[in-house]
Amino acid sequence: MIELDDVFVLYRGAEHDVVALRGLSLKVAAGERVVVNGPSGSGKSTLIKVVTADVLPGAGRAIVLGRDLGQLGAVASRLLRRERIGIITQGSGRDLAPELTCVENVALQARLAGVPTATALADAQAALERCRVAHLADRWPASLSGGEAQRVGVAAALASKPGVIVADEPTGELDRINADIVYELLAEQAAESGAGLLLVTHDVKANRIADRVVTIRDGRVSSELIDHTSRLIVDERGWVRLPENDRHVAGITDRATTRSVSDGLVLSGTASVGMAIVEDQQNVRATSAAGTVLVSARDVSMVIDGVTVLAPTTVTISTGQLTVLSGPSGSGKTTLLGLLGGLGEPSEGRIEHVAAHTTSIGSSLAGFADQVSVAQNLQLARQVRGLPYADVLWALTELGIERLADRPVGMLSGGERQRVGIARALITDADVVLLDEPTSQLDEASAGRVAAILQRLAQEGRAIVCASHDPALVAVADKLVSLGALTSTV
Repeated sequence: MIELDDVFVLYRGAEHDVVALRGLSLKVAAGERVVVNGPSGSGKSTLIKVVTADVLPGAGRAIVLGRDLGQLGAVASRLLRRERIGIITQGSGRDLAPELTCVENVALQARLAGVPTATALADAQAALERCRVAHLADRWPASLSGGEAQRVGVAAALASKPGVIVADEPTGELDRINADIVYELLAEQAAESGAGLLLVTHDVKANRIADRVVTIRDGRVSSELIDHTSRLIVDERGWVRLPENDRHVAGITDRATTRSVSDGLVLSGTASVGMAIVEDQQNVRATSAAGTVLVSARDVSMVIDGVTVLAPTTVTISTGQLTVLSGPSGSGKTTLLGLLGGLGEPSEGRIEHVAAHTTSIGSSLAGFADQVSVAQNLQLARQVRGLPYADVLWALTELGIERLADRPVGMLSGGERQRVGIARALITDADVVLLDEPTSQLDEASAGRVAAILQRLAQEGRAIVCASHDPALVAVADKLVSLGALTSTV
């Protein structure tokens, strides 16, 4: 199904080149379910691009469904992606064409491939039934919740019964219930059709559907987990990557010594052996009084095409507070965030801007000028607001991505791109910062770092509002607004 052999990928930049994959080897057999994890910037996004023929290896071989991707032309690559690879991303639900109903969206690719309309619609209806959203067939995408839209997007990817399913953070913006539903759908499809499943995610809950869990670090597969047993990967050159905590415990820094024993090899550090120390601090919710109220929303609700997408909600946004809008997918978090930022008017209720303020809105999938550097993108964000040139490196440093300042945005991983989006929202000096699912593509450590900086900036006087169900953000929130599931229509 999928066979990557010693694959290297190099992204060329005007000033710096970036090696995204460094001899990565990976196989996924027919019907096998492989979950891939790893820290942000480890090469997961590039792996997806190689398997889907969006990026060709600079060295090594990539074979998918018996086709050597390096030998395919542009037309053949497009046909392979469209007809035989089911691609699901975090934004699959947002990619639905708004002028088509759900069943028409699911049937679209088949119709473009020349399948008769009646056949394509029948197959699309069957795909919606497999994804348990058949009742949404005649609905418009704008009326769907986030979880519903994502499941329709999954149905669209699986309607053609692909030989390979590639899922890239497909549940990053979904609550636990909807995430589990998507995982079950992917596992069922792989089992029923014999398709190979390659699932890239930071969510450890996905491991339960995996036959094998592999970890990527520094552009290589570093370890795999099978039946609760973890093994380090040794490539044909003898390279092996030791886990950070194990290196610390063994006192291994920049040098190591080896010693043969009867049943293996002992690897020791040249520094004195020490124990890993982890500081355990209780996470205390802030209790200080909020500052100035900037925005007040009273009994605001939103109805689109007769469907309630936000139930009546009351909330105030104040300086000195980190507010988290939480709740299941489809509860209206993103809708409420947009209303607070002035992106539309509520169907009912009132939003009052109590005090003069500036607002910055950051999306989880922010758009950038991909050809220019990270630092230039941040400066551009200030320029379009009429703000003077300023040092933006502080925001990148806080988020742990200062090394990316001179790198073109188009060369970033999904997690790196997301953190740059957060930095862009912060460097505009806005009084109110609104962030939609800011940690959805981040590993646990990176998400914790983002939560810490947002908490500190709120304590320094900003009003920070996040739509998220990430426990890392919920834990540090000064104000938690829990939105309930929506079932009513009008």
